[in-house]
Amino acid sequence: MTHSLFPQARPDTASDLPPSRALRVAVAASLLLGGIAPGQLSWAASTDISNTPLINATVSVKPNLMFILDNSGSMAWDFLPDDTGDRGAYSVWSSHCNGAAFNPSTSTSPYALPKTADGRNYPHQALNAAWPDGFQPTLSSAALVSASLNTDTPDPEATTPVTLEATVTLSYGALFLGVGDAIAVYENGDDTHWMVGTVVERSGSGTRSSSIYTYKLRFTFSSFRKGTVSNWVLGKLRTTNLSATSNDPATHYYYSYTGTQTPQSWAYDSAGNFDTSSTFVNECLSTIGSGPGSSKFSQVLISSLSAADQQRYANWYAYYRTRILMMRSGAGRAMFALDNRYRVGFTTINKSSSFNTDVTANLGSFADIADFGADQKALFFSNLYGASVNGSTPLRRALAKVGRYYGNKFSSQTDPVQN
Repeated sequence: MTHSLFPQARPDTASDLPPSRALRVAVAASLLLGGIAPGQLSWAASTDISNTPLINATVSVKPNLMFILDNSGSMAWDFLPDDTGDRGAYSVWSSHCNGAAFNPSTSTSPYALPKTADGRNYPHQALNAAWPDGFQPTLSSAALVSASLNTDTPDPEATTPVTLEATVTLSYGALFLGVGDAIAVYENGDDTHWMVGTVVERSGSGTRSSSIYTYKLRFTFSSFRKGTVSNWVLGKLRTTNLSATSNDPATHYYYSYTGTQTPQSWAYDSAGNFDTSSTFVNECLSTIGSGPGSSKFSQVLISSLSAADQQRYANWYAYYRTRILMMRSGAGRAMFALDNRYRVGFTTINKSSSFNTDVTANLGSFADIADFGADQKALFFSNLYGASVNGSTPLRRALAKVGRYYGNKFSSQTDPVQN
């Protein structure tokens, strides 16, 4: 049987392991659990664990990696650990307490831009118009349009940024846009393929209720270079103004910490509840304005930050604010470094709020293990960035499913192991 991190050819026998080897593995595992090292057995050879990272290793058989994404409902939360989501307490608003909160330290939290499948950076976010979800921009209104758009064109990272301009005509009743509006288009039927831009011109005639308007659109970024696509959903992009300056619920801010406790020092009692004898716990769980936290935390308005830190905050908001956003950003940057020397697949633990039983290709929930060339990498990133978040956390069942998949136990599956 091939392990996801240690590639080995599967023996050509009816079972995954020869009986003698299977017995030795089972005995060794039992002894390890019982505290007896396998090295104490006379027949057990030493295992040579390589000091070379897998990504730098030269192997004759490609590693077969299955990426399991936790897409449970809690991945949409903007706080870590669990049970710290009281928005009336300091715990949510300070990175001292909350592992998902904005961290003002540039050195520890640069909030690097996510990567596309072909290595481009996602765009920096505008402070006054940041996307709530940097991987799946949402539309406040939309209409179907037929326009041949070359998704390979936009290149904001070129020495002179390259944009794509297009003209579409719509009736007022279908969609009404203004010059300067931020817009996005999704490929009809594929929510992982989109472009963003602005309306640069509008013209029309007749009464407003019956007018036909022609819009000139300028696109600046494409999530995936897919050549020319003709069928789109066009709409006004939903954004958030993070530059509010009044001290009201719309204001964006965080709390800085000036005490002496070590960050993220959550402590628990034997029942799994917060240890209320811990100074750290009591400070973080304090109601805003009340002790002991009130003397340790200070509110910082985003409007008071330097331009560089405001940019970091806007990027954090779109790409790192929730558990799933930071997972996509971090995992995408890490997985991009792999190439066709590896074989990679994708699965989620849930699908439509229930356990994900897929072992056949299904965008957003499963992709077979295959050589990680350009096509497979594009498919992987579409799955990673487009998977929906819902359901519980059946981790053991997800691991068991992948184990059976490696063992080629599903009648409808493709054998993932390279022979």
